[in-house]
Amino acid sequence: RNPSSDGWCGLGGLKGLFPHCISKLKNDTEILSLEVMFLLFAPLVAQVQSEDSVLLFVAAWTLTEIVRYSFYTFSLLNHLPYPIKWARYSLFIGLYPMGVTGELLTIYAALPHVRRTGLYSVTLPNKYNVSFDYYTVLIMVMISYIPLFPQLYFHMLRQRRKVLGTAEQSKKIE
Repeated sequence: RNPSSDGWCGLGGLKGLFPHCISKLKNDTEILSLEVMFLLFAPLVAQVQSEDSVLLFVAAWTLTEIVRYSFYTFSLLNHLPYPIKWARYSLFIGLYPMGVTGELLTIYAALPHVRRTGLYSVTLPNKYNVSFDYYTVLIMVMISYIPLFPQLYFHMLRQRRKVLGTAEQSKKIE
């Protein structure tokens, strides 16, 4: 988590209303994505556990977390080597699309099984008079990547530019 984010950012649905909270939203979205895929989706839908797409997102997120926590550790020690800083703000360029692709392919691979078996779905009539269609939820999750991925990816590119600078800025320093 980003230790510098607090205050209004913690108000759930209000996150999108405050531009200064985008970093926390990005971290919360990444963490939610990891939790959903690792804890709630892949282990429970056995039919997708052998898909290559699982390896794709697990490898991407594992490398991302190694870099992220190395960055945090060295930052806390006030000794941040440039290669760690560079990796934190550069490797996402390939790893983030790789992870998202793995997640989407994994969910897509599960759709036929979820639809066929009615996995985690609740149909009417029942004593609570409530229905839930897990298949539809998975489709909605996949669609949510359309607005979220570009927003978060471009935010990360802006952060990279802010922290590492541009090639022109580097030439001026030399």
